[in-house]
Amino acid sequence: MSVIITRFGPKKYEIYEPIENEHEDQILKYSKIPAEIDETFLKNQKNGLKKFLKN
Repeated sequence: MSVIITRFGPKKYEIYEPIENEHEDQILKYSKIPAEIDETFLKNQKNGLKKFLKN
């Protein structure tokens, strides 16, 4: 899974929808957007990223 975050300065950022990646022989085969993940998990991860970005 990949998450793209862009930061435009202090307290200015955008967290994009997660990308589900599948690899074959350690090479990215394809990506699926948005990733099929549990909404509660996604919310918790975004909250954690927001705390990280405040530092």
